[in-house]
Amino acid sequence: MAIMQAKLPDINSAIVRHRGGALVAMAQDPVNYSLAATELSAINSLLPEEYKVKIDSFIYYEKIRAQDVLTCNNCEKEIEHHTLEFYDKQLERELSLLYQIDFIQVWQCPECQFENPKDGTKRTIRKFEAPYYTGYIPDPPKMDSFGNRVAYLIQFQKWFDIALSELESKIGEYRTDYAKQQDDTPTIQDEED
Repeated sequence: MAIMQAKLPDINSAIVRHRGGALVAMAQDPVNYSLAATELSAINSLLPEEYKVKIDSFIYYEKIRAQDVLTCNNCEKEIEHHTLEFYDKQLERELSLLYQIDFIQVWQCPECQFENPKDGTKRTIRKFEAPYYTGYIPDPPKMDSFGNRVAYLIQFQKWFDIALSELESKIGEYRTDYAKQQDDTPTIQDEED
């Protein structure tokens, strides 16, 4: 923790400098993509390991995707829809005559093994609302071989916004932890008492 106390003021001025450099690179005409990405990378490299933003497209998109879950009618466990296997189950004769069907689709809860009817199960779709901070950013976009600058600019701007937001979130966490440490540090007056 003593390292954090000494580093934040130095890191803060470098972060401000690199953030400014990234924003200037994005405002240039044409946009200086390489400099913008380098400046964001420099901010990330300044942060202590536990505050760094990880770069992994798969994990980032997995974290922000909408969750489609079904709730077991027996144990109320929520299971992601895409992980379940649905199969046909033959109805008992009386139910078959009543509903005029022979089979219904069911799924088995992996937790309690209860067979749930697909149509008689609570289904919830959860979407993450922006802004959301995952600690991950996708890989930066690559310029395609056709050199479509307009499409690349749009992709890069989206990536830049995600990366800057994630970095700002981690910088905020770092500053908060630094402030807490400052509040917990005994002063000379405290030590004399």
